[in-house]
Amino acid sequence: MSRPGNCWLSYRDPVATWVVELPSATPSAGLLGWLEGAVVALEEAPLARVESAPEIGYRRERDGALWPRLRARAGATGTVDLFSFSGYGPVPGNDERFRTSGSVAWFEDGPEPVRALVDDLGALLERLRPNDVEAAAGGFMIHLPPVWVRGPRVEPGNPGHDPLQVRVHVHSDLWLPWVPGILHEHFEAGSWFDNRPLATLHTPDLNSLLARLRELALAAGGTMTLDEDDTWAVLREQVDDVGVILDLPPPGAVHEV
Repeated sequence: MSRPGNCWLSYRDPVATWVVELPSATPSAGLLGWLEGAVVALEEAPLARVESAPEIGYRRERDGALWPRLRARAGATGTVDLFSFSGYGPVPGNDERFRTSGSVAWFEDGPEPVRALVDDLGALLERLRPNDVEAAAGGFMIHLPPVWVRGPRVEPGNPGHDPLQVRVHVHSDLWLPWVPGILHEHFEAGSWFDNRPLATLHTPDLNSLLARLRELALAAGGTMTLDEDDTWAVLREQVDDVGVILDLPPPGAVHEV
């Protein structure tokens, strides 16, 4: 491996998106079963642990685990919320924002990576690479979490005919073995920086999470696949339907950091 560094970035558009599709005719009990398993998996990873969701009046430090709140709301209203509460826009009358955290690795000052829960990769990059903040204004230090899960709110009776979709987005190449390093001083189109010292630490957890979500989807009569139209084409060969391909050879020339 080449000498390590933080050459990864956080982008406005997804680097990769995996889509869970559940039949629209799935009964509420089946949707709740999938949702419970998904919420538990996201928290145990932990890669998308919801910390605050003002749309449903939830704050982890005050309310504890998320699943009991979602189960109680479904029981009271008949509505199953498949992560429709995870928008990053402002909530009228509430100063809080949606926050979800994930455990990822990065380099501080020393040669060994550190790993911790992070809820904003853009803010982390701004701290780690302050000299690149101005150049990143084009969309390379976007304030989003490591993993972002979004889906619909399913009302009682759910008259829809299209499959229900829950989308799992990653907006950073932090997860990939090879990154383009767009803001690096030695960036060249078609050349790559070795991100394996970081990816090998946290990406197996992402792949395990995706496998669990797929297992839950299949048990509910659904599917889970990579959305190629919502995946960055230049990085497409590093991902597939089951996750990130960690043992991929370099896609081109590799820079030393």
